[in-house]
Amino acid sequence: MEHVEAYFGYCPECGDDNEHQDCLNVRASHFGCCHLHRLYWLIGLNLFSAWKDEDESIWKANAERLEGYVETKPAYCECESCKAENCERWRRKGELI
Repeated sequence: MEHVEAYFGYCPECGDDNEHQDCLNVRASHFGCCHLHRLYWLIGLNLFSAWKDEDESIWKANAERLEGYVETKPAYCECESCKAENCERWRRKGELI
């Protein structure tokens, strides 16, 4: 995966600007992260099958990359349009923009 999808949250600092955001696997654990703000959040376990195509060296590199990052809660949009999956507004720092 190249970028974290809105469904799995965004960096609370970047909002919907996912240019610096990524999804990294460490074994079956999937983490969303923002490389610009050095933040990460757990997306879930064994949700994406891609981790099965990776090996220990990739998981180790991903874990090392997340070292020094701060765990956070991702930002989400909570408007009614978002529930219909057609919203372009995303929450940043606790406020809808």
